[in-house]
Amino acid sequence: MKTMSIDALLVWAFTSELCKGGADSGGSGGARWAQVWGHMREMAELGIVVDRSPNAFGVIPDIGDEGGPHPDALLVGEAVRALAAQTFTVPDMPLFHEFPDPHGLIAMEVDGVRRELRQRGNAAIARHVMTIVIGAAVLGRGPDGACEPPRYRMVEKYGKPAWFVARRMRGISGEVHAYEDEGFDAAKGRPKRGAYRKWQLCEPLRGPAMARIDLLWWREALGRIGADLDGRLSAHRLVIGAGAEIECFAHELE
Repeated sequence: MKTMSIDALLVWAFTSELCKGGADSGGSGGARWAQVWGHMREMAELGIVVDRSPNAFGVIPDIGDEGGPHPDALLVGEAVRALAAQTFTVPDMPLFHEFPDPHGLIAMEVDGVRRELRQRGNAAIARHVMTIVIGAAVLGRGPDGACEPPRYRMVEKYGKPAWFVARRMRGISGEVHAYEDEGFDAAKGRPKRGAYRKWQLCEPLRGPAMARIDLLWWREALGRIGADLDGRLSAHRLVIGAGAEIECFAHELE
C-alpha cells in the first residue's frame, strides 16, 4: 500500500484519476455544483469558459483515456461530495490575532463577515466547503490566509481629519436614540466639547477574513474526509499531516 497524506491523496484523485473517462458514480447531490465549480476553475486557469461539462466530481473528463479511475479515487470523490450534506459552523475564534486592534475595527470587520456567512445558511456553506476542497486539489494549493498588517487612517471630511460628537434624541414614543453629530464648531474654529476623532481601515479586511475562514473550513474538511476514508482504501494508507503538494498558509490560526 502507498502511504499518502490526505491532501496528497486528494491531488492524486482529482488530477490523475477522476478525470478519466466519464468518472461519474451516479448520485444526484453534487453534479450541479460540480458543474458550477468546473466553469469557475476553467475561467481562473484559462480566462475563458470552455464549452465542456465536468463530470460528477467537478473535473473535466479526459475522453481520450478509456480507462476508468482507481477505486480509491472514486471513494475520495464520494467523500468530497458528501461534504455538501454536512454541517460546518462559522468559526468564532480570532482570525487576526497577530495584529493589534487599537480601535476595534478588525473585530468589527470580522463580525460583519461572520454575520454575512451565517445568513447564507448551512446548505450554502457546505456546498462552498466542497468547492474549496475540490479547488485546492485541482489547483494544487489551499486557501491563502496571508495578510499584510492592517493600516489605519482618521476619518476625514473635506480632506481634513473630522470631529464627531455623540448626541441623543427622544423619539415620539419616548424612546432614546443615539446618533453622531458634527463635532467641530466652525464659528469658534475649534472642536466642540466632548468631540472625538474616528478611525477607519485603509483597506477592507473582508477578503482576508473570508480566506482565513475558508482555510479553517478546508482543514476541517480534510479531517472529515480522512476519517471517512480511514480503513476503506484498498491501495493507500493515510497519514496525518499536510503534504507538500498543497501550499498551505504558514501562520497558525489556532
